[in-house]
Amino acid sequence: MRLFGHQLRPERRTRDLLRQRKWKKALAELEKTASADEKNCAAWNAVGDVRFRSKSLQGAVEAWRRAADGYAREGLHENALALTTKILRTSPDETDLHLMLAEHYFAMGYVADSLASLRTYLRLCSPPSEPGLRAFFRRVIERDLTHAHLLEELLPLFRDAQIEDQELQTDLEKFVDSRQKVVEQAEPVETAPHEDELPPETEPVHVAGGAEGLMTLDTAGDGAPAFEDESRGAFASEASQPPVTREPPREATPESPEETGLPEGEGRDHYDLGVVYQEMKLWDAAISEFKQARRDSNFCFKADLATAQCVMARGNPEKALALLESFEKSEEQPPEDRLRLELIKGEVHKMLGNLSQALAHFENVHSQQAMFENVEDKIHSLKKRMTEEGAS
Repeated sequence: MRLFGHQLRPERRTRDLLRQRKWKKALAELEKTASADEKNCAAWNAVGDVRFRSKSLQGAVEAWRRAADGYAREGLHENALALTTKILRTSPDETDLHLMLAEHYFAMGYVADSLASLRTYLRLCSPPSEPGLRAFFRRVIERDLTHAHLLEELLPLFRDAQIEDQELQTDLEKFVDSRQKVVEQAEPVETAPHEDELPPETEPVHVAGGAEGLMTLDTAGDGAPAFEDESRGAFASEASQPPVTREPPREATPESPEETGLPEGEGRDHYDLGVVYQEMKLWDAAISEFKQARRDSNFCFKADLATAQCVMARGNPEKALALLESFEKSEEQPPEDRLRLELIKGEVHKMLGNLSQALAHFENVHSQQAMFENVEDKIHSLKKRMTEEGAS
């Protein structure tokens, strides 16, 4: 039975019940639709939305989990990721789902985000799931990782997981050692400085309208709830945020079209999407989009600055500073972008603890444009910190 597209009689009845805000009756219809086809993940998502609207959080979480598990089984990890994120936002106690986030990120090629989620899982979930962790590290060993800083994280994470599996530990140690040797022996490639931090090439990423969760109970013309297309987001409530739909990562080649320029307008699309991911703290996804955006000469400098911000947010201010200093050698840029470069350098120095240098950068921005991006507040906050630290 189809839930979307051409509406059959049960769907029309459900829609009428939702318009009338008869939540219990609407829920009964939705549960009947979902139960008739256990693989109908969109229907289970809708069940969760209405249960949440009916103040049944436990029931909502159960339905959303069923939908997320179904999408994961189908290999639709971006959909599963959206639903898992929604569950954690509405019910933070579901700490075991951080391991699921790690799985979904890893399957989509966002290894840094995956390891960050795994770290969160190990910190919050006690006791952790040994079978789940074993399966995760086994998948890692099967992956051709080429980022030295990510390889360095694997063994400490394995020790934190406290997995009693000597064979797996030995295999992981051999994997890390062999991959590190490959990275060390690799011939240097002339690339833009910031590309050292970038994840493998990915296809362009698209964000569907609406909130996350792949279905919306929106309002019709008369203000009543109505079903939206399946590509839209979940129930319009505080439980939702924009979804992400990513194409599977693929390896780029020197002849890849990614090395050429972009048609007019596409640079802005990639840059704007990168900003969305940046706001969602999906650093690898954001950096990937900024790398695409910089192929447009009109957005190259802006994308470089945003990349440095993502690198800093991922906890590598030293690398971010090196990137910013290399960007200063770029061709002449609009004054606003130059001010933003100066401001970001101030933020990086502040993060590094170089407070006097940070203050100098902030004051330089203030002298040129006093109202630029709350620089006055930054100066005031930094001076207060310097005074407090000097007094101590």
